[in-house]
Amino acid sequence: MRAAEGLAAPSLVFPNHGDHAYARCSSTPRRASAPSLLPRLDDPLLRQLLWGSLWQMVRDGRHASTTFLDLVREVLPRETDDEIVSAALDAARGAISRYVPEAQRVAAARTFVASALTTIEGLLPGDLRRLWLRAAIGSVAHPDDAALLAGLLDGTLDLPDVAVDQEMRWASDGGVGVRPAGGGPADRGRAGPGPDRPRRAIRVVRHGGRPDPAVKAAAWARIHGEGYGSLHRTRAAMAGFNHAHEAELMASYVDAFFAALPGVAASTSTPSPVRT
Repeated sequence: MRAAEGLAAPSLVFPNHGDHAYARCSSTPRRASAPSLLPRLDDPLLRQLLWGSLWQMVRDGRHASTTFLDLVREVLPRETDDEIVSAALDAARGAISRYVPEAQRVAAARTFVASALTTIEGLLPGDLRRLWLRAAIGSVAHPDDAALLAGLLDGTLDLPDVAVDQEMRWASDGGVGVRPAGGGPADRGRAGPGPDRPRRAIRVVRHGGRPDPAVKAAAWARIHGEGYGSLHRTRAAMAGFNHAHEAELMASYVDAFFAALPGVAASTSTPSPVRT
C-alpha cells in the first residue's frame, strides 16, 4: 500500500487477526522481537494464534525447534492464560521428541525440565503449576531427571501447592521410558489404583514401556499376535513400545516395521468417521 511507504517496519503483521479464515499464517513477529512483543499483547486470542503459527513454522521446517524452545522458556512463564500455556507446552514437548536434532535432544530435554521446575516455583498456586509439572514429567529423557521426578511418589521431591494427579503419578513411575536407577516392575504399586490402570500398566511397566530388549521383543510379538484384549490396550502397549530416546534400541525393528505394514493394513479395519 502506498500509504505505508517510508514507514518503519512493524514488529508484527498477522493476516488472520481474529482467526476468521481457514488459513496457515507464517507472518509472525520478527524473531528478535518476539520475546518482548508477546507479553505486551493484550488480546489472548492473538497470543494464541502467534504461538500456534510459531509452532507450525517449526513443523514446516521454517523455524528452528531449539529457537522455539528458547522462546517457551523465556516468554511462556509470564503467560497467564491456561489454554495458551497448555498448547505451548504440548508444542514444546513435541519439539523435544520429534524436531530437535537427535544429538541435542537429551540436552534440550534436560534444560526444559530444569526450566519448568524453576518456573513452577515462581507461579501462584493453581492450574498453571500443574501444567508445567505435567510438561516436565512428559519431557524427561535422562535417568537423573527421571529419578528427580520419581521423588514425587516417595516424597523426596516436594513441590508445595502443586496437585499431582494420577496421570502424573503413572508417568513419573516410568511412563517416560527412562526409569530411575533401581526402578522396576515392583514400583508400579506406588502409582495407586485408577479406572484406567490396566491400560496404563501395560504401557508404563509390563509390556513395552521399559528400555529392556526382552520386554520390547515380547511386546512386539504380542502386538502382532493376539494383542492385549482390546484395541485401547493394544494401542497403549504400542505407545509404550516406542520412545524417541530409544532410537538405538528400536533400530532392529525398523525393517520389521515396514515389512509388517502391508499385513496390518490388510487385516485392520479403519473406524468410520464420527458424524455430528
